[in-house]
Amino acid sequence: MNSYYLKLTTLSPVHIGSGEVYEPINFVIDGEYLYEFDEEIFFQSLSLAEQNLLLKKSEDLFAVIAFYKDHAAYAKKLYNYKIPVDKNIANRYKSAFNKDGSKNQNQFTIDRFYRSPNTYLPVIPGSSIKGVLDTILHIYAKPEVASNEVRQKLKVSDALCIKEPQERIGIAQRVYKNDLTSTKKGNIPINLEFLRKDNEFICKIDTQFSWGYILRNVEKFFNEGQRQSRFVAIAPNSFTLRIGKFSGKPFTVYDLRKIGQVKTKMVYGQEEFGWVQVQRVEEKEWRELFTEYERLKAKRVEEIQKRRRQIREKFRKEQEERRQIQAEKARRAKEEEKKAKELKEAEERRLAQMSPFEKALYELQKNNPNPQETIDILLFNAIKSGKLQQFQCEALRRLKDEMIKLKKWVKTSKKPQKDKKYKRTQEVIEMLKECDKRISNG
Repeated sequence: MNSYYLKLTTLSPVHIGSGEVYEPINFVIDGEYLYEFDEEIFFQSLSLAEQNLLLKKSEDLFAVIAFYKDHAAYAKKLYNYKIPVDKNIANRYKSAFNKDGSKNQNQFTIDRFYRSPNTYLPVIPGSSIKGVLDTILHIYAKPEVASNEVRQKLKVSDALCIKEPQERIGIAQRVYKNDLTSTKKGNIPINLEFLRKDNEFICKIDTQFSWGYILRNVEKFFNEGQRQSRFVAIAPNSFTLRIGKFSGKPFTVYDLRKIGQVKTKMVYGQEEFGWVQVQRVEEKEWRELFTEYERLKAKRVEEIQKRRRQIREKFRKEQEERRQIQAEKARRAKEEEKKAKELKEAEERRLAQMSPFEKALYELQKNNPNPQETIDILLFNAIKSGKLQQFQCEALRRLKDEMIKLKKWVKTSKKPQKDKKYKRTQEVIEMLKECDKRISNG
């Protein structure tokens, strides 16, 4: 077996699908970035009131999405990683309505790139590279070969990212092959996450084929049919490949006669998908590049751990604050309960010492809908309405005392017809005379 140490450089947008998507319940878009976060951690970090509010909305996906949008600033603090997004993606995310004014029912999913779950660094699976090389080298040219031994002809490791990745989220569209400015009728744009130009990876190939044999077959492959492209370049120590999603049928199907003339292709803007340069390097240089990967990996792990520590500390502080708030509420409730009990007991003691009339007057004052009303008016209205009928005389004497105290007891007036205080005094005097008569008559 021959071992070849390789460095891969992206020459155009590349998308390697993970089979998963971003959904608006695990990301927010704010400004120029998408922030991916764990919705369970987000939920746990909410206050109890906000948790209950989100649970009430759980049956309505669009209400949940709106909730996350409203809490974008908070969700950003809990992100696993962030990635730049095109303006048209950001605008579409923000829009709640379609152009015709109807509610936007699009769930707005975004195809994810294949990533390491521990570092969130992009990975080009060995299978993506092996697939196109299997086709180029005719490894599966004979379908009758069923044994797994045929796979031993070529082993490809996963390609590891060796510098900070240049990534983006944008829209892939189908266009006519010879007119990149004309979108194909009926085209459905696809939201996806992809690598941009100049990303660098390393991988290793173990194979029974010689390097020269690989180069000759690559050159032959690109000279066939519809595979010519400005990206195709073959040199003694390098060649180009087209990998991943949207590479096109001519680059994934060996027998071009089965697919006919291809008229359309998927692009990002006017850029084709999938082109990478494969460069052979010496083992020593590859080991140095692998060290770069280890440094980047360690940096990412440190950043992730730091961010998770910050999140845990944030949770701890918020939980402590909530505990203190709950403790303070409980303390205040206890104090209020104690105070209410003391007031009730004091009220009961006062009532026990009151005469029947004083109790009746107390209840009137307590239940008066107009607490600003003075006691003389309250007494007068109660007497007139019969509410104090059984205490009529006692109530009138109390009324007289209150009117004197408030300087409303007026026995003489220069304008008796217009003086309200005089008229009220005379009315009370007459009622008091009636009381005296009743008392005299026994």
